[in-house]
Amino acid sequence: MSEFRFLISDIKDGVVCAAGKDIGVGRSVPGRKSVDILLSVPEELKERMVNTIAWTRPHTGISTQQQFIRKAMADLCDQLERDYNGSRTFEPPVVLDE
Repeated sequence: MSEFRFLISDIKDGVVCAAGKDIGVGRSVPGRKSVDILLSVPEELKERMVNTIAWTRPHTGISTQQQFIRKAMADLCDQLERDYNGSRTFEPPVVLDE
């Protein structure tokens, strides 16, 4: 099974794709730090996402893979926080020095 790798990246004033082009969506919240993540997904899942974006764009307004991935991440976090933490965000896990 082949995989595709995505780089999700933010700059201070906006969102850029891996090629460094400002795509003007998902603007960063002032004062909130952003981080880059590298995401590998199976080829079939990537194709499924691309097709879903293409067919649902008029209904969702989601036009980029980055928007799609961010929305999916936020929605799953919301669901898990609601189901397992009284709708509150989870605190960072405790890390004990060994």
